[in-house]
Amino acid sequence: MTFAWGDLTVDVLAPTVALVTTTFDFSGTDSAGEVYGVAGTWTGVSVLLDGEWKIVNVAETFPPAETSPETT
Repeated sequence: MTFAWGDLTVDVLAPTVALVTTTFDFSGTDSAGEVYGVAGTWTGVSVLLDGEWKIVNVAETFPPAETSPETT
């Protein structure tokens, strides 16, 4: 199993709010020997609460499945 983060981007929206975005790539082999993988983008909203940064919202997005001209 492998997991890799891409370049990290931090956008400061206010002194107590930041938006963190990165890409990820995950792959592995299941118990039947089938190789699987997924890649996408991870976004998190962090807020400074009581002197500590807390992640208050997370979203992952994935590219659409590939389709061939024969099936569309």
